[in-house]
Amino acid sequence: MSLHDENCRCEACHEVRRQQFEEQQATLMEKYGWVAHYVPGVDTNYVNYHTHGFKDKWNHRDFQIVFPMPPEVAHKIFWGLSEMMEKGKKFADDDLGLDVWDVITNLPVRMMKVKEGERDVLRVIMPDPNGLFEGDEGVLETFAGQSQVDTAR
Repeated sequence: MSLHDENCRCEACHEVRRQQFEEQQATLMEKYGWVAHYVPGVDTNYVNYHTHGFKDKWNHRDFQIVFPMPPEVAHKIFWGLSEMMEKGKKFADDDLGLDVWDVITNLPVRMMKVKEGERDVLRVIMPDPNGLFEGDEGVLETFAGQSQVDTAR
């Protein structure tokens, strides 16, 4: 079956696109062992980038980023985390809330356990350009509130 055109919204075209998406995801899971998804607008100011496959490949929670950034940047962060997993790094509950270096250049990130749908994932909390996190005096407002975004629904 083929698409009427790439903008067609009929059920048949929707099903073709869905099937193509699922085939692409299966190919990526087979090749890399994990995939990343982007769900725009979970909140007025935030997004939901998240991974699938870390649990099966490394027995580790998947990751999530809610701070809005270009998808390529979020994917690079996930790729860096996957390389850390390959080297044996595991983020335990004791690591939550601590500064984690080597995820992005010259700045730490923090991890927190949250629900993404029904799954427990680690949310990567991004610092502002000065290395400040929500709750720190002087943090840029755009970076505050990442811990409060609800993606459990």
